[in-house]
Amino acid sequence: MAHLLSDTLDLLRRAPADVRAAFDAHATARSFEAGEMLAFEGGESTGFFVVMEGSVRAYKIGESGRELTLYRMLRNECCVLTVFAVLSGIPVPAFAVAETDVELALVPTPVFREWIDRFPFWRDYVFTDLSQRLGQIMGTLEQAVFQRVDARIASYFLRHADAATGRVAVTHERLATEIGTGRVVVSRVLKKLERSGIVKLRRGSVEIVDGRRLRSMRTGVGAGLDG
Repeated sequence: MAHLLSDTLDLLRRAPADVRAAFDAHATARSFEAGEMLAFEGGESTGFFVVMEGSVRAYKIGESGRELTLYRMLRNECCVLTVFAVLSGIPVPAFAVAETDVELALVPTPVFREWIDRFPFWRDYVFTDLSQRLGQIMGTLEQAVFQRVDARIASYFLRHADAATGRVAVTHERLATEIGTGRVVVSRVLKKLERSGIVKLRRGSVEIVDGRRLRSMRTGVGAGLDG
């Protein structure tokens, strides 16, 4: 029996038979290496895609050249900003890059537009994902605009720390990209955190030493470190 593309995606396992049949007839699998661009801000969308394996990062670039990560797409997830461009016909509003080697299921733009009109399944999927991502994007932008750098760093560490070791695998450059600031600013704040006994800086990682004080920084309790 031939392998069906819809069998590889959990989101389609309970989909109606006609949805699965249309997906297998029109979707194609594409592989991309880590670092390859999948979408360019201001460019034309090449179609709808769902991640089958790997991680894709959506981000914006400011006038200064700094990057701000908006969200990531993992298995069974799509890029809602690309979907928005597909459905509206406007240019893609952000960049998307393969963080790891990825495999995508791609559907041409005209086909997916027809699916939105034809299948309630795809309308529900897109609008559910859109509502979740919109909250995530708004939270990210709010942090970048209104939250102090030290508070943003504290939030990032508390979200990504290994539960067993308290370590966060991240470089200064990567952290700057994640929270939307400069590498020099990040390095300065991290050194202050280390001098204060809150973290220890390792090669390619950071170890949380005082989680209580880090949580206080995230919530705005106590003095900041980046002013």
